[in-house]
Amino acid sequence: MLVVLFAVAAVSLAQAQAAFRKEEGRRVLSSAETAAATDTVRLGLQDPTKRGPLAPLAEGFRDSSEASYVFFIGTDRTILAATDPSQVGRALDLHGSRVLQGRAWEGVVTDRGVTSVVAHVPVLNDPPQGNPVEIVGFVAVGANLPSLWESLSGATPNLLTYLGVASVLGVVGSLLLARRFKRQTLGLEPREIAGLVEHREAMLHGIKEGVVGLDLRQRITLVNDEALELLDLPADSVGRTLGELGVEGRLHDVLTGRSHGQDQIVLLDERVLILNRVAISSRGRPIGSVTTLRDRTELLSLQRELDVTQPPPTRCTRRRTSSATSSTPSPGSSSWRSTRRSCATSAGWAAHRPDATTR
Repeated sequence: MLVVLFAVAAVSLAQAQAAFRKEEGRRVLSSAETAAATDTVRLGLQDPTKRGPLAPLAEGFRDSSEASYVFFIGTDRTILAATDPSQVGRALDLHGSRVLQGRAWEGVVTDRGVTSVVAHVPVLNDPPQGNPVEIVGFVAVGANLPSLWESLSGATPNLLTYLGVASVLGVVGSLLLARRFKRQTLGLEPREIAGLVEHREAMLHGIKEGVVGLDLRQRITLVNDEALELLDLPADSVGRTLGELGVEGRLHDVLTGRSHGQDQIVLLDERVLILNRVAISSRGRPIGSVTTLRDRTELLSLQRELDVTQPPPTRCTRRRTSSATSSTPSPGSSSWRSTRRSCATSAGWAAHRPDATTR
């Protein structure tokens, strides 16, 4: 609210000063033109013996125009008559005015620490017919700019109006912003949002599976420690695209959705990874994807070791299995004795193998 108050005060002050310069500029210029066209002023500037009425005349022009001062100046820039007698005899600084070249001028000047809106108008003689017109001097009429407090007091009505409008707009804007914030945060308070973020971070970095989140520009939005290790990514991967991180080939296709399906297998160096990608949308609008990664390297290695160490089935086992599917020979029969001899032979051969182990 204080910022709004100061901003409104600054705007009101600037507008008040601009309005004063515009209005007073027209007023002092009109007064100077009227004074320059007066015969008494023309005669007083030409004849030193006729300068007596100039001082009262200057007072009259100041009162009529509500100006701060009126000067009658000669062609050598010396003040010949003024509303302030202490200024008589002083050389006036023209501040870029071209009045001595016959051109009227109006502007803002600062003289002896006082800033004023000043108008300069040349005074021309009335020569006999056939003689050229000459400049005999000029008139300077000025209105001092009001002080800071005077400008603020003058702008008080506008200041109160602007402050009221700004207050209403501020309240309405705050309500709309709060409503939008509530809608975007699903009505959660800041403390609840902080708790959710902490819980998400703990869960994200605590699970064994790798998790990678991408936006629509293939930029990583979230990644946990397990995914960084499995994909050999740098710690500052968040905010960088897959292209910047050097992710390409089949891994790139699975992460971006070019390769569809569940349990996508990706071979990365010596790792065997299983990837599952899910597209994410918000309010019906796609915003990215989340991919989970599982390392199956150790499981596949263990499976291969088990396949190597498991002994092959013997002929006896195969024969018994095949016999069990047909008919069971009775003890003492020729078929039973043949099977027994074969099994004994196989067992004896297995017991004398060089790589046989005692079970």
